[in-house]
Order: sequence, then C-alpha cells, then structure tokens
Amino acid sequence: MTGATPPNEGLGQSDAEQAAFRQHSERFGAFLANTNQKVRTQEAILEWLKDFPPGLWQRLQDPTVPFSVLYVGAGNGGIELPLTGRFLQARDSYANFEVHCEDPSAEMEAQFREALQAVERSFPDSLVSPRLVDYAVIPFEDPAYIPPEADFALASHVWYYIGNHNDRKSIEDSLLKFARAIKSDGAGLITVQSQASDRFKLRSLYLELTDPSETELSGEELSQTATLVDIRHNLSTITSEVNLSSCFDQNGDFNPNDEGKLILSFILRADWDGLDPGVQAAVSAKILRLCYVNAGQHLKFIDSAIWISKIAEPE
Repeated sequence: MTGATPPNEGLGQSDAEQAAFRQHSERFGAFLANTNQKVRTQEAILEWLKDFPPGLWQRLQDPTVPFSVLYVGAGNGGIELPLTGRFLQARDSYANFEVHCEDPSAEMEAQFREALQAVERSFPDSLVSPRLVDYAVIPFEDPAYIPPEADFALASHVWYYIGNHNDRKSIEDSLLKFARAIKSDGAGLITVQSQASDRFKLRSLYLELTDPSETELSGEELSQTATLVDIRHNLSTITSEVNLSSCFDQNGDFNPNDEGKLILSFILRADWDGLDPGVQAAVSAKILRLCYVNAGQHLKFIDSAIWISKIAEPE
C-alpha cells in the first residue's frame, strides 16, 4: 500500500511504515495533485482490456454475462473507483457485476467506502456508479486470505509492499497467488515502476545512501520472477509525469516549499526534512540532473505493466 505510503498504496512492508502512512497521508494528496499517473494508467487499462485477452471486453459489455473484478491493495480507491465507473459505463448495468477489494489498512477501507458514498450521492439515479461487494482488510500475502476468482484483477503500485521483495520465495508466492485468482479466460495487471523510471532512480539512490542492504523493486525484476515460476505474461509500459515546480523557487533554484517536500517524501518514502544533509544534497543533485534531461521541472515516471493470464492449477 513507508514514510510516504500513499492512500492508493496501502499495503505496508512493516507496522512502522503503516503508522507513518497514517500520519502522513497528505503526501499522496500532494503527489496526486501534481501528476497524471492515475489518468494515464486508467487510459492504458481501458485500451489494453479491449485486446487482451480475446473476448474479455465483450464479456464486460454484456450485462447478461457475470463479470467480477478484484482490486489488490485497493487503498482508498484512487484509481479503482473511477476505473470501476468506466467499466460500468461500458456495461450500462449493475447486473451480474461484482467488485472485490483487499487491503490491510482499515483506514483505507473507511476512506474507500466514504469515497464510494460520495460518488453514489453525485449520481443517485445512475446505473453506472461503482458498487462494492466486499472489502477484505487483510495483507494479501497472509495465508488466511484466499482471493476470489476474478475476470479482471488489478494491483496498482502495491507490489513494493507485499511481503518481502528481497526474498525471492516471498515474491514467487505472492505472484502465484495473484495469478491463481484470475479466471481461465480473464486477465490480471500489476503495475510497478520500471528501472527506467525517475522514481526508481531516486529510490535506488536513496537506498544506496541510507541502507545498501536493501534494493528497490522494479517491474523488470517482477517480470523475471514471473517467468521463473511459469506465469504467462506480457510486459508493456505506461509513461506519466510529475510536476516539480513546487521544488524550485522563482529564480529556478532547487528549494522545495511545503508541497514540494511532501512530493519528495512520497517519492522517497521517507520524510524529506528528516534526511541527513548529505543525503538531501545527493538526491537534490540527482533531481536537477533528471529535470535537465527531461527539459523541465518535472520527473518522468515509466511504469511496467505486467499482464498476467491464468496459470495451470497445481495437480
């Protein structure tokens, strides 16, 4: 779902990170107000679902055919609720449509349900407002959690927080669990930062400076692990931008204001003001180089989109 774990990334690597998330959820709000990542992801999902796998989009459009969706690490529904609305617009009916959510945070469940009510109040007579069947408050990797089978399953930027990504067996088990929750003619999507993403580069630098024993998870690594355990998948990318104008003063010097510090804290998953001055200086220099390459006061986020089809059940 770390110090900057956002509402839509509610899966916690540790209790300390979950506590930090609850205390500093405003970081995600600052990030969300300065990026088109969620919009670009939603657009990509809708585009790809029409082609992968064959017939899935047609089933989604047919209200006489049962269709279920599973959101892993649903958080407060930042992408899940509007995406569900788009699904139902295509379907034009609630009939035979189910939405299942999972997240370990009770706070996120409460925010999700509040957001859902707000949507329903806005469209009281609409047939296309999102509906929720169940919201399981439990870590995805918990053996007690058995996800329902779904026609479409989504885990949007939550795999950083599922289990221990420095433990290959932990990654393998979580990927297999996700894949087995997908129906035989359905599809699943995991979005994770690519190694080419500015976000990955900054997080990797931060870990190198503060905890060299830790490594940052990438979509390429997750894809390789999926291949090792025979999970059939396709790998694509989604590109978005993050506006960092709040990190520069009127003279163009790097001098983040309060909003800028929140964005940086979100990206690094650590409190910007609490960083060692040497770490701040190194990260600041890296940001300046990235902005120079990007020809503007913004970062380029390149996300891996890992499409997974149903694997054979173990005998």
